[in-house]
Amino acid sequence: MNFGMSEKLGTVGYHIEQEALSKPFSEDTNRIIDEEVRSIVEWCIKKTRSLLGEKKELVEKLAETLIEKEMIKHKELVEILGERPFEYQQEYQKYLEEAKKNQV
Repeated sequence: MNFGMSEKLGTVGYHIEQEALSKPFSEDTNRIIDEEVRSIVEWCIKKTRSLLGEKKELVEKLAETLIEKEMIKHKELVEILGERPFEYQQEYQKYLEEAKKNQV
């Protein structure tokens, strides 16, 4: 397990072996790590709720389509939600390219 790269913790990394009985940092640092993890999770929850609220109609349309069909392809997902606002990760991009080749 690794921690680091936050404003409070700085750019240092903290590595903990799964079997370790003690932590290689103080209780104060442990408390800061817990606070940072909690803060990140809370931010993600707020962001997710905000996005779901903004995109409520699209989410409902997607849900209706999935109830009707149970399974949809990437093309249908894009038709419902639109293109992604950011690029696909490299591995997923490779997967999509292979899927297109295999459809022919």
